[in-house]
Amino acid sequence: MVTPQKNNVDIGVLSINPSTTSLEAVEITAERPHVEYKLDKKVISVDQNVASTGGTAADALQNTPSVTVDIEGNVALRGSGNFTVLIDGKPSILEGSEALQQIPASTIQNIEIITNPSAKFDPEGSAGIINIIMKKQKQSGINGVVNATAASNGTFGGDMLVNLRKNKI
Repeated sequence: MVTPQKNNVDIGVLSINPSTTSLEAVEITAERPHVEYKLDKKVISVDQNVASTGGTAADALQNTPSVTVDIEGNVALRGSGNFTVLIDGKPSILEGSEALQQIPASTIQNIEIITNPSAKFDPEGSAGIINIIMKKQKQSGINGVVNATAASNGTFGGDMLVNLRKNKI
């Protein structure tokens, strides 16, 4: 026992027997976050979004901060439907929600949401800009989207978009 009067104690010789344990190989996997925040934009990784599987760009934007999608697929950016849609940085011929409902999520690599666009962008989209970065398709093939609508008053509607990719022109 160590006391103030007896501050040194001889415990004898301690022997340590070495022992080793071998571990199996360890594999570490990680995924990028679904939404990545950059200085001037949010980048949504569509491949990691389970909700967008088999859906459209509007489906891929569900559960994204500052974006709301209603039951009919209408998209609002920061509470406004007045936003610009770019496809690979070029203006879309379709407007807002209409463009996002026509693009299959399986053809999208990322979606960029720019809520405070710089001077290089046209200021038409007052709520911001949604830039859709498409996957670079190298194989020929066919894909499409079919939309059907029905209302309680007995009216029906629908549309279809089909894309065919062949060799480069």
